[in-house]
Amino acid sequence: MQTKLDFPLVLLISIIALTAIHQAFANNGFDGKQITTDIPGGDISGTLTCAGSPYHVLGDINVPVGEELIIEPCVEMYFGPGCRLAIYGRLIAEGTDVDQITFTTSDMGDRWEGIKFININSNGQDSSKMVNCVISYSSADPGGPSGNNRGGAIYFKQASNVLIESCIMNNNHAANSGGAIYLEGSLPKLANNIIRENSSPNGGAIAFQWCNAVIQGGVMEGNEAENGGACFLNGSNPTFSGVTIKDNYAKFGGGIYMYGGCTPVFDPLNLCNIYMNYAYACGLDFCTTSWWGAPITINVDTFGVLNPNEHFVYPEDIYTLNIQNALIEQTSEDLYVSPTGLDVNSGTTSGEPLKTLHMALMKIVADTLNPRVIHLDDGIYSESATAEMMPVNWRGHVSMIGAGSSVTTIDGEDANQILYCYDDNYFEMDGIGFTNGFAENGGAIYLDHYSSPAMSNLLIHDNNVSGDGGGVYFNDHSSPVLQYIDIYDNFAEGGGGGIHLQSSSNAVLRSVTINNNTANYTGGGFRCYLYCDFVMDSVSIFDNSAAHGAGMYVHFYSDPLITNSEIYNNHAVSYSGYPASGGGVLIAYGSSAVFNKVEVSNNTSDNNAGGISCGANILFQNGKVNNNYAQNSGGGLALSGNDIKFTNTEICSNVADDARGAAINASSCSPEFLNVTISKNLSINDYASLIYCHNSNLVFTNSILWGNSPIWFDIYSGSITAEYSNTQFPLA
Repeated sequence: MQTKLDFPLVLLISIIALTAIHQAFANNGFDGKQITTDIPGGDISGTLTCAGSPYHVLGDINVPVGEELIIEPCVEMYFGPGCRLAIYGRLIAEGTDVDQITFTTSDMGDRWEGIKFININSNGQDSSKMVNCVISYSSADPGGPSGNNRGGAIYFKQASNVLIESCIMNNNHAANSGGAIYLEGSLPKLANNIIRENSSPNGGAIAFQWCNAVIQGGVMEGNEAENGGACFLNGSNPTFSGVTIKDNYAKFGGGIYMYGGCTPVFDPLNLCNIYMNYAYACGLDFCTTSWWGAPITINVDTFGVLNPNEHFVYPEDIYTLNIQNALIEQTSEDLYVSPTGLDVNSGTTSGEPLKTLHMALMKIVADTLNPRVIHLDDGIYSESATAEMMPVNWRGHVSMIGAGSSVTTIDGEDANQILYCYDDNYFEMDGIGFTNGFAENGGAIYLDHYSSPAMSNLLIHDNNVSGDGGGVYFNDHSSPVLQYIDIYDNFAEGGGGGIHLQSSSNAVLRSVTINNNTANYTGGGFRCYLYCDFVMDSVSIFDNSAAHGAGMYVHFYSDPLITNSEIYNNHAVSYSGYPASGGGVLIAYGSSAVFNKVEVSNNTSDNNAGGISCGANILFQNGKVNNNYAQNSGGGLALSGNDIKFTNTEICSNVADDARGAAINASSCSPEFLNVTISKNLSINDYASLIYCHNSNLVFTNSILWGNSPIWFDIYSGSITAEYSNTQFPLA
């Protein structure tokens, strides 16, 4: 059904009168409420008049090919939940400075889905116009075709013959790309628009997909995204002329993020202003990854600083910047920050400190030859207390030195991740406490993409994540050195309550304490995954809990070296779909762990493997596996891996309630024990065994197996051999 709205005057007056009468009765009398005109879903053309406004759109409406919809100034259109306006023909919506045209939602709890210009290039339609319009509170987020989740306010696909001028787009959202505008294969004219406070994962304001549109004048501010707070470019070369891009927020590229073969043009005559954008991973204003475009020349009138580095434009070497003016004066001196400071201060002395780390990181000039230090005075730094930008985007070659971890605190206030590093090296963090962070991964600190600082004398506590790494998360070849650090009382819904390592991150931990952390699934204290060859020395891991590897979880071809350390009083607690295993340690999936002079003691599991669960490879030497408890099997050890060796080790006083191995439960493996003492292990089950052997071949050499209860072995299949050993139970 097509709705025609180009009425003769008499008919229009009659309809308005009838609508008023109907509305009056609906409201139980003439109570002064505003009359609305309902528009059902379906095809629409003709004219929407100011006299008939406001309009309540009850379903999806479409302007068909060959048809035209004219919207007069002052018209207000309120779209019902999930409703959209699709243009296959022509739209003329020209408001004035005084009488704008409004497109918005009728239900703030369930928004409309925006305006779509689709295939009008191939349809040969006359030009469409939207001038002096306000488009707000749209949300492109349902499933189905990609157009449904792109372009929160306006979606363009193969739609070039369109003018969008002097419009305001605010508080729109897209689940995929283009919080306000999404452009795909389209060249509309966008001029003098204000695009603010929109959001999307890619391009908080505008997403460009294979298009070279021209953006002329206007402002993009206060938009938010993961990639490109204002703009996201993919295979696109748009031109920016006289545009102001400021105060946008993202993870990568606070202003503009570029992916693929992108070479945007910044008009050298009508200069842009690009400043004070924020990205918490990298590139406050510009960021590119997986990029193969030509070198980019950025011509601007005003930028944040005159001499930007990779903190502002990442990676620095692909950009040439021509900057006329800067907002912030830079310095090559060390800087001082205090909760009592002011960001208008120089920051170069403790008597004239800055207030925020963000300002200090923008002002300070540092490089490999001239590293610098930011000194933090005692006190609390947070979003509410000091107006700190969170997470703090740190920089290479700039060290962070506090007055002491108990007196200098950066507080996430249970709402923010605290610190993020991306490709940042050659700096130290010392004498600081990180607390109350909240994030998906890495509640307090996230080190990403080859970030490897030296970290010492830190307190990392009371942080929470919905994913992994309650305290800290080290990812993608990030290999920091940690010394004299306490990591405690952190929580992860996934894994790594205290620490999570991933993807070839080879951290070094010395004199570190990891205690009282919790993860629902894996690695209550410590978790590593995917080729992480970390080193631990003199580390204490205790009072942590998780389903698998309550103290430590080592997974997927990770080859750690752990020396002079203790793993004790950790508790494996079964979680939904994860029966407990490895109260102290769990090693799995091709990993090869070496333990030297390590004590694994007093750990528990409410299922199997009170001490160590090894489904991979382990060399455990000169250590102890004592006083561990499993409610079912393997009080001390549960073994099922390939290359398993215990040398010069005590396996004593472990307890299993089940029949299958008070000390050791071995399944499908061939472990070797040299100079091992197995004593005082206990199982109270009537059919209990000291060692349970299933499809395994255990070899004991120069070992003592004495004083256990029970004393016998349960060889379901396989063999147990003792050479030059003292065994209380004779072996056949």
